[in-house]
Amino acid sequence: MKTRWILKTNAKSEKNAQVLLNQLCRELAVVPSGVEFTGDHYCGHEIRFVLDESGLGSRAEAFYSLLAQAERLGNSWVLGRVRAPACGWTTRSRLAGIRRIEWLELDDRAAG
Repeated sequence: MKTRWILKTNAKSEKNAQVLLNQLCRELAVVPSGVEFTGDHYCGHEIRFVLDESGLGSRAEAFYSLLAQAERLGNSWVLGRVRAPACGWTTRSRLAGIRRIEWLELDDRAAG
């Protein structure tokens, strides 16, 4: 399962956004791919990246792993759907400097 993650941050520079991404990677013990930073020093930076959990076996196992990762990053998650493509978001990040976290399950062909 591949998921696209979007972090909306308070980071006023790309360097500070990179620090937040590094904290997230340490917390989850993951290496993201396709990392993109957008934004400016007025409203904060957005970080987009893809996580690939394809080696976990079934979709159910991968989905459980995804929910466990999400729980480590924040609480009060809202699930948009559980059937593929699943998605979720929260505004209750456990990492300071992140205002909103979103994830979306990607079709392997769309993960790029």
